Amino acid sequence: MQDISSDPLWDAFRHLALPHGLRACWSQPILGPDGVVLGTFALYYDLPRSPTRAELDLIQLAAHLAGLAIRRQQAEDELRASEEKYRSLVESADASIAMFNAAGHLLYINQIAARALGAEPEALIGSPIEQFFPPPIAQHHLEHIQQVISSEQGQVTESANILQGQERWFRTSVQPVRDASGQVTMGLIFANDITEFKASEKALRQSEERMRGLIQSQTAYVLRTNMQGYHTYWNRKFESEFGWLYAAGGIGHGFALASISEHHHERATEATERCVADPGQIVRVELDTPKQDGGIGTTLWEFICLTDNQGLPHEIQCMGVDISDRKQAELALQEVNARLEQRVIERTTELERTTNRVEAIINHSGDGILLLDVHQGIQQANPAFHALLGQPAQHYLGQPLSAFCQAEGKTSIDAIVAEVAGLHQTRQVEARAVRPDGSQLHMEINLAPVHHAASAVQNIVCILRDVTERRQAQLAIAEEHNLLRTLIDAVPDYIYVKDRHHRMRFNNVAHARSVGFDSPEAMVGKTDHELFDAELAEKFWADEERLFQTGEPILNTEERSLGGDGQIIWALTTKVPLRNLNGELIGLVGITHNVSQLKASEAALRASEARYRLLAENVTDLISRHTPEGNYTFASPSALKLTGYAPEELIGRPAYDFFHPEDVAAITQSHQTIIETPVIYTITYRFRHKAGHYVWLETTSHMIREVGTPAVQEIIAVSRDVSERKATEESLKALSQRLALATLAGNIGVWDWNLRDDSLFWDERMLGIFGMPAQDFDGTIQTWQQVIHPEDGPTLHPLVREAITNGQPFEGEFRAVRPDGQIRHIKAHGLVLLGADGVAERMVGASMDITAVKEAEQTLRLALEKEKEVSELKSRFVSTASHEFRTPLATILATTETLTLYRDRMDADQVAIRLDRIRQQVLRMKAMMDDVLNLARMQAHRVAFQPGPGNLDQLCQAILEEFQSQDEYRDRIHYHNALSGAPCGLTTT
Repeated sequence: MQDISSDPLWDAFRHLALPHGLRACWSQPILGPDGVVLGTFALYYDLPRSPTRAELDLIQLAAHLAGLAIRRQQAEDELRASEEKYRSLVESADASIAMFNAAGHLLYINQIAARALGAEPEALIGSPIEQFFPPPIAQHHLEHIQQVISSEQGQVTESANILQGQERWFRTSVQPVRDASGQVTMGLIFANDITEFKASEKALRQSEERMRGLIQSQTAYVLRTNMQGYHTYWNRKFESEFGWLYAAGGIGHGFALASISEHHHERATEATERCVADPGQIVRVELDTPKQDGGIGTTLWEFICLTDNQGLPHEIQCMGVDISDRKQAELALQEVNARLEQRVIERTTELERTTNRVEAIINHSGDGILLLDVHQGIQQANPAFHALLGQPAQHYLGQPLSAFCQAEGKTSIDAIVAEVAGLHQTRQVEARAVRPDGSQLHMEINLAPVHHAASAVQNIVCILRDVTERRQAQLAIAEEHNLLRTLIDAVPDYIYVKDRHHRMRFNNVAHARSVGFDSPEAMVGKTDHELFDAELAEKFWADEERLFQTGEPILNTEERSLGGDGQIIWALTTKVPLRNLNGELIGLVGITHNVSQLKASEAALRASEARYRLLAENVTDLISRHTPEGNYTFASPSALKLTGYAPEELIGRPAYDFFHPEDVAAITQSHQTIIETPVIYTITYRFRHKAGHYVWLETTSHMIREVGTPAVQEIIAVSRDVSERKATEESLKALSQRLALATLAGNIGVWDWNLRDDSLFWDERMLGIFGMPAQDFDGTIQTWQQVIHPEDGPTLHPLVREAITNGQPFEGEFRAVRPDGQIRHIKAHGLVLLGADGVAERMVGASMDITAVKEAEQTLRLALEKEKEVSELKSRFVSTASHEFRTPLATILATTETLTLYRDRMDADQVAIRLDRIRQQVLRMKAMMDDVLNLARMQAHRVAFQPGPGNLDQLCQAILEEFQSQDEYRDRIHYHNALSGAPCGLTTT
């Protein structure tokens, strides 16, 4: 924008720019290698103006540098993520490491290598290399180490050896190690068994070649030629376009150049030679090709030389894309560009004429012009001079020029005036003046003598031009130059400038250090042959000669170069012509970007892509891609098993055609959500199977968006059949409802203990059982431990730990102390759940308040004890009663038998005595029966307790006599009563 104050594009932002002195702006898009805009680089000016050619070049170079920095940052981010991902794998690498000096003595060995030699590292330090290997092998390794130390260049070798009858591959790296003085005195050996890696590498290479051929053959011409230039393979695309050229011979007899226009044979041959000279590297070239209708097409070819097992060129693989339409568009664009350039030239010429006319006026009114008398001072001045110095004529007429301005150099204005007058020569000098308002004025003064005759000059014409802004601009440019230099030196890429003779004219710090110089200035004047080995120097020289001859830039060329440690690296090099203000090519500007890590990342990315494609084609879940509107663009083979539709039956159809009507609203809402927000969304819905029934699918979807914009490119979805899970969920839902009803009815609380972080979940019934308000429950296991009765903790905690350790169910009873001090009896059941690693992860269970049960048990226990006591009393009573009954019964029986046997011999008195004895015993038995009946009535609470006075001494005597009549108590009871009516004592022995 030449003028921000008037440009309509700045209407919305002009109020932000102008207060800060921004008057003009020129911006340049920052482009990536694929043409994607990464950002913009802008240069602002404090005056309305357009940038010069040099400034445009500076802006383009700065934008290019910024693009390189952005891409480097992106690559570093990707590499950092990759490094984090594989760090654990690299750190656990199993390798042998040892360090030897030039004499072959061991200086260091790691544990793995020492274990392989059957000893500890300390016992091996200082031993000669001959101790570890047979003499020929030891000598070979020693020479290898000495060569690395002397050349200061590391070496990596791969070799196959027969171990235990099997071929094993080893990769051995010997790297130079410097001592404290910087001298290489040691060699570090790093050895890895790479047999499996070699096998995997071979299989991966074969798979990659097959996959590349399969993919590329669908969209481009793919063919292979032998080293004699004859085709050995071509795909159907090539045969359909160029088969008419080989109708007679076919594959094996078709000469490759037959499909190339004759005027491009030399270009094709040159590209082939470049390809063969650098196997494995892609060489791109545009070649004209004949068409069957007699026309000429253009094809962009990529040549790559494939090698045999010995690494020798074997054949050349070619892939081509028809770019005829693009070339025609370029020609049309060039014609339009030529017309535009002609129009610009015409307008420029007209503009120059107008400028000349305008300058004729401005030169006499814009610059200050005065007539100076060598001795009399200023004699005359134009109005511009008045405005320039801000003073009226009476203040300067008759005054010397030095009264108003001072020269920038050491020579005074008066001396310069005298020199112009004395030598009859014009002079130009920069001077400064101070206006009456105190502002500084920088001027460019041109002094010319009026007369050039031999006589002395009396008058001098002075033209004074205000260059204050130019001076400020020069200072700004100097600051920008310093900023640019700082930026270039801070960039890790190698930046350099060469002249037409390939000599270094400018280098940044990174480039100097990459070739072993401490400062960029030390490289000035040197050529690549003085900095690189012959092979690299020759290649660089040839590339640059081609640039000098054609004027065409070399953009983003992958090539080998030297890294900061002197090692060979892969680099992305851009070299552009450097021209002077006349447009003459005077050299080149080069930028070399280290892409070794990026290439490694790309290789890993290709391998990952192949694995993911294999996974997508073999996974049981349905993987699909959709347009933003929901139409299928891809479906994995598992679609047939899940939906009954083959993938080709789904592609192109809207997914909404298959949804259950009741699920469409929810799916539409989820679709809108993932369109508007960067989320991964999962939804479960019903999908109409080809057979007509509906299956339940669970789909996880996420957006693929255009780089740098929120625009949706496509939707990636992964779907799986969850019909069985939905049925199970319904069953679990019903079971959960029944369980909730059961726990509610039984006042059972449910708890869940996370053993990983000791977090605890209680439901509402658990809180009620323990009498704890919800706001006081902090969700930690300490809450549960704090409410356990102190006397029950030592017993309960070991049971819990044992259940967790053995993974067995837990059951226990304990007392809990509620916050209000109330003690409740709790019964708990728990089940231990194991994690994926087999370690106890959670314990879930239920608890119930059994206080009422415990209280009932206590009441029952007391009742049983009382019942037992009463039963024992009854037993003793029955035993005593049976004894008491047996005694009179025995007496009655004996008396009755006596009467039966001897009654006829007894008189009436003897019979009466015995009958009276029987009557007494019967009365005794009746009295005992009355006592038993009274005792029964007392137990039944049918006899009122009516206490009354009695003789305790007589009661004790009666009881004593009763017990003394029994053999087991006879002579064991002693009764003492000192005073009648006083308390008495009873002792037993």
